[in-house]
Amino acid sequence: DEPTGNLDLVSREKILDFLFNKSQEYKKTLIIATHDPFILDRVDRIIQLSKGKR
Repeated sequence: DEPTGNLDLVSREKILDFLFNKSQEYKKTLIIATHDPFILDRVDRIIQLSKGKR
């Protein structure tokens, strides 16, 4: 939940690089809950929830 919420841009990118690299390395799905629109450019799939519904 919000892994990069309060980070500066450089730190945010480092954390995201780490998470996405580990996800690929171990062939595991990465699920991120965020309000950060900049992360959307880096993901394969987006599921948007509103009031608990898709």
